[in-house]
Amino acid sequence: MWIVGGVLVVAAAIVVVVAVSAIGSRSGTLVNNCETGPGAQCPGANLSGTDLSTEDLSAADLSGANLDGANLTNVNLTGANLTGANLTGADLTGAVLPFIVSGGITGTPKTLPGGWTLVNGYLIGPSSNLTGALLTASDLTDANLTGANLTDATLTQANLTGASLTDANLTNASLTGANLANANLTGVVLPYILSGDLNGAPRTLPAGWTLVNGYLVGPWANLTDALLAGADLSGDDLTNANLTHAKLTDANLTDANLTGANLTDLTSGGILGTPRALPAGWTLANGYLIGSWANLAGANLTGVDLTGADLTTANLTRANLTDANLTRANLTGADLTGANLTRATLTRATLTDASISGANLTDANLMDANLTDLTSGGISGTPSSLPTGWTLANGYLIGSSANLAGANLTGVDLTGADLTGVNLTGANLTGANLTRATLIRATLTDASISGANLTGADLTDVVSSGLIGPPASLPDGWTIVDGSLTSPLTSPPTSTVAAP
Repeated sequence: MWIVGGVLVVAAAIVVVVAVSAIGSRSGTLVNNCETGPGAQCPGANLSGTDLSTEDLSAADLSGANLDGANLTNVNLTGANLTGANLTGADLTGAVLPFIVSGGITGTPKTLPGGWTLVNGYLIGPSSNLTGALLTASDLTDANLTGANLTDATLTQANLTGASLTDANLTNASLTGANLANANLTGVVLPYILSGDLNGAPRTLPAGWTLVNGYLVGPWANLTDALLAGADLSGDDLTNANLTHAKLTDANLTDANLTGANLTDLTSGGILGTPRALPAGWTLANGYLIGSWANLAGANLTGVDLTGADLTTANLTRANLTDANLTRANLTGADLTGANLTRATLTRATLTDASISGANLTDANLMDANLTDLTSGGISGTPSSLPTGWTLANGYLIGSSANLAGANLTGVDLTGADLTGVNLTGANLTGANLTRATLIRATLTDASISGANLTGADLTDVVSSGLIGPPASLPDGWTIVDGSLTSPLTSPPTSTVAAP
């Protein structure tokens, strides 16, 4: 307060502005406890109506700030954070905004610098930082996004007609359903880009990229679930592209480069041409891309030479492998349910953890094959040879470490069979002949052994509980106590009764 002409005057100001001395190398203005200047930390500050023209607010945190009616002409906001700020009526004429972070902005500015616009709460302009921006269905027609960082941004169904994206970074962004008509994508960085259903033809694309069937196709592209059946991919660079679950049936791969591509669960068949390169362990045969995790369900692989092929976890259900050569092939975890393996050669093949249920093994050669934990059942035909110690009974491949959980082995004659480590959980062994069978470390949990003959069987370290039915006989000294096999060396359960 002070006296003017003998009158007491009291001045109250809503916004107090005080010049402050430099702290470190920075000098600025104190506005409602917000010290302006480079790197200013003013989240949530009330800067309504403040004159900040020509201020250097580079790298400042103004997230959530109230800039209603603020004068921001010619202010330097390079790299500043305006997320959630209120820009109602703010004047940003001539403001410098490269690398600015935004999103959730409320209100409409009075003016913006040339080439800039406000869309869905984001400041859109050259070199803007739009990392993770949610711009679904946004109208970005003729937008200037030159050099913008759109990493992880969602641009699904956005209208980018005529937009300039020169040298923009769209790493891991989503462009599904977007309109790219006449857009300039020169020099755009597109690794892991997710696309599909794209509309319009871009004016330009980065070197090494093409637009095919509505997808952006190039190195490191995310083409998960892409529908590229019949697509012309000849000469395309698909280095390290992700084609998981993609459909490439009848596609043209002449001279295509698929080095390092992820082809997990990829469906093919009828492939035309010869690729320049394929991922390690993959091959092209009979028009099919064949390798680990491939989806070859129903594939016609008659007579194909797959010697030493890596088919781990491949889906070969109902595949026709008649006369195929699978010598030393790795089929670990593969699903061969219902496959036709008539006269197929599987010598020394690895079928660990594989499933061969319902397969046709007529004259198939499985000599020295590794069948550890193999799941079978419903097998038709008789193989020409099996690994030593293995047999086929009731449609099951039976041998050491086989997975026979739930198998119906009623009345099967397994006299002297090597069933070491076999999983017989829940199996039906009613009336089975297991005389002198080796069941070391076998699992018989919840198995039915009614009327089974286990005379002379080796039950060392057998795992059992919940056994159903009394067997016809057990090895000398063995009994069943509470549904579990008890050996002669195992003390029966005892109970302690306190003395009266």
